[in-house]
Amino acid sequence: MKLKEFNVANTITRILTTPTLSINTKSGVFNFNQAAGELLNLKEGDSIQLLQDEENPDCWYVEKLTGKEASKGFKLRYKSTKYGISFNNTTLARQLFDSLCITAEHAKAHIAKSATVLEKRELYGITHFVVKEEREDADN
Repeated sequence: MKLKEFNVANTITRILTTPTLSINTKSGVFNFNQAAGELLNLKEGDSIQLLQDEENPDCWYVEKLTGKEASKGFKLRYKSTKYGISFNNTTLARQLFDSLCITAEHAKAHIAKSATVLEKRELYGITHFVVKEEREDADN
């Protein structure tokens, strides 16, 4: 018998360096990974909003809200691991997926590394959705 060992010393924890937003329509969780949090300078208690281009409905953006505008945004909180920051809204998650014809329960998307500036607002594009499919061997 020849055994291959898997332990803390030889197994690297994967932390994405690409700014990523994970969305789950069942729980309504929107989670920004650490890279996205750093890009947008997000902290616990900050507010954000998502925006959809009505002329191009498959184009979505995220914007950090400040000042008086912050009261109308989704308030962010840290996950227990502090490797991400999140908020919940099931209705928004489902509307976003419906607009993109995503039928899966969970997907990840990249966040553009540079902002689109529109009327002094910094909007970061939500792009390249990757749909998580159920594993065929999940029951085994």
